[in-house]
Amino acid sequence: MGSSKSKVYFSALLAAFLFLAPNLSWATFSLIKDARDPDYRSGLHSFYQKDYKAAYGKWLPIAKKGNAKAEYRIGYMYLNGLYVKKDPVEARKWFERAAGRGDADAQNDLGTLYLNGQGIQQNLDTALKWFQLSANQGNATAKYNMGILYTLKKKLKDAKIWFEASAMQGYAKANFRLRALFGKN
Repeated sequence: MGSSKSKVYFSALLAAFLFLAPNLSWATFSLIKDARDPDYRSGLHSFYQKDYKAAYGKWLPIAKKGNAKAEYRIGYMYLNGLYVKKDPVEARKWFERAAGRGDADAQNDLGTLYLNGQGIQQNLDTALKWFQLSANQGNATAKYNMGILYTLKKKLKDAKIWFEASAMQGYAKANFRLRALFGKN
């Protein structure tokens, strides 16, 4: 009896692995490790308490060592002027580092910088590349941004697909765009 339960359990594990494995990469495992770093988590706690100085102090040393989650957060702080002077060029530097390590939030925010020409010359094709990488990881905001980009390119059929994908994840702005552009609820 225990043997058949073991076989069922093993089969379920194998099926789960085969389903998930194509979507996972070593970068994914590294990002999970980065998010579990005690200094990162401590910085995140400080950040949510709006103690940006403490968050920056925790994140900067580990960001310099290649923690992609901390790199993203440092970039976010520069983009929004939290504890540090607002500097989209410096933000882009940190986003590029984190995006290159596979951080979906950094990829999306880097795409946004290229879309808006913020801290860099506007480049819709490069923005699309970064949004696509982020969207492929399931980032609802990146999917919404793909819709925005395709709207700007007058490719409304493609925009609709991305707005719907984002809306399916509960991203409210995507529902608004769908109603505004296509009269959908």
